[in-house]
Amino acid sequence: MPHEDSIRCPACSGKAVFDMKACSLVCSVCAKVLDAGIRPEAHDAGTGNGDKALPKPEAGFYECPSCHIMMSPGVLRTSEACPCCGEPLSPETLKAPNLAADAGVPAPDIILPFARDSACFAADLRSKVRKRFFVPDKIIKGIAPENIQVLYLPYWLFDIGISGDGDFLQEDVEIIDSGRNRVYVHHVYKGRAGGAQFYSGAPVSRATAVDNRICEAIEPFDLAQGRSFKSSWLPGLAAMVPAPNAQERYARALKRVSGAFDSYLSAADDFNYVRFSKRNYEIKPRLVRSGLFPVMYASVRWGGRTWRFAMNGETGTSYEEFPLSNWKLWLSQICPWFLSLGVTLWLLRDYITKLEDVILWAVVPFILAIVFARFVACKYLFPTNLLTALCGGSMLLAGSWLIYDFFAARPPIGEGFATILIFTVIGFLITLGWVYQMTRKDSNSKDAKYYSDCSYCAVVSENRADFRECVPDYDDSTLDPDSVILHR
Repeated sequence: MPHEDSIRCPACSGKAVFDMKACSLVCSVCAKVLDAGIRPEAHDAGTGNGDKALPKPEAGFYECPSCHIMMSPGVLRTSEACPCCGEPLSPETLKAPNLAADAGVPAPDIILPFARDSACFAADLRSKVRKRFFVPDKIIKGIAPENIQVLYLPYWLFDIGISGDGDFLQEDVEIIDSGRNRVYVHHVYKGRAGGAQFYSGAPVSRATAVDNRICEAIEPFDLAQGRSFKSSWLPGLAAMVPAPNAQERYARALKRVSGAFDSYLSAADDFNYVRFSKRNYEIKPRLVRSGLFPVMYASVRWGGRTWRFAMNGETGTSYEEFPLSNWKLWLSQICPWFLSLGVTLWLLRDYITKLEDVILWAVVPFILAIVFARFVACKYLFPTNLLTALCGGSMLLAGSWLIYDFFAARPPIGEGFATILIFTVIGFLITLGWVYQMTRKDSNSKDAKYYSDCSYCAVVSENRADFRECVPDYDDSTLDPDSVILHR
């Protein structure tokens, strides 16, 4: 459950809150800056990766007699069993109080302070909404600053060593232009590699308030900015109490580390797709710590499902799910082409019996309508419900008047009219399919962007590549751009 701590101002007894921009406590009544022992330059709990020195266990750490993993004091405060093997901890081990006396929540080992606030998150989402197409109004209103939750989520940080070898297939796609067709040549290789890596601070969220995949999508967190925990970081913010499913979180950490080791052994960044057929890995957990990480989260219910938005409160990395308003999409194409039909009929009413002139002169409004429906209408005229109603209604009224004026002149209806109508239908289908594919691709581009592994946690100086073998297996060609032989 969430907890929100409070500190009173000594001058006016007003409630003090943590100001993210000032990185200090500020009274909400008299705006007095309070000295609460927070020093922005005091990175005394940093645990950065790369080639930095690995963290060493300090006093208060406990070694599990079963799996020999070291547990920090913060872990001992929040768990009665080893998070790796489930071995119950002895009462003598659990000497640290379960709740920190001055915090009200299980005190973690480190805390990453907020560097961004909800206004920054809302501004980032608004800028992305302007680049999207046909976002529902309810979504736009739901991402206002007052609807954004500012949370400290509990994490466990695992230090894990992994070594071994594996067999895999790699696929590289080569694109060759052959006349009118584009040929996709799939080169498949057989690979085998072995080595070792060490991952420091692989994070796994322990909160149930935010989906674990979303927490991974806004990584990485910069652990080098970690500070020693003080209750002064919490006033005005919510801190979530960890969920008790410890071993499930450790299993998630193992999955992420294994995925990262897969990428390292197979050099996955150099190929389009990789698929493992055999793994012989030995995983040795070394240390587990606890932390509170800054996350901003918002959710909006629309269309029978919940659409979620999140931002890393430290680095600003964001995750968003923007739905597509289908009625705006359809109106953005129906209305311009209905207007185009009216304009074309009205302009060519004196030439409607001359099929050659109709075909010649109808090309110009046809091309202009395609450009207007694809590049102007969908981007600028149908972003909100109000503009959709005004612009769509105006186009339908104008098109109706022009069509009425055309028929009022009693022109002969024949091949010329049918040609203009066919041009309109074809253009409508072209731009509708074009815009639909564009918006669908834009809406789904973020859905699969999860950090399924944690490669950024690898300590570079600990990498070891014992051997790597890669030999060609077979080639295959296709005209389908979406064809894939392997799937990572």
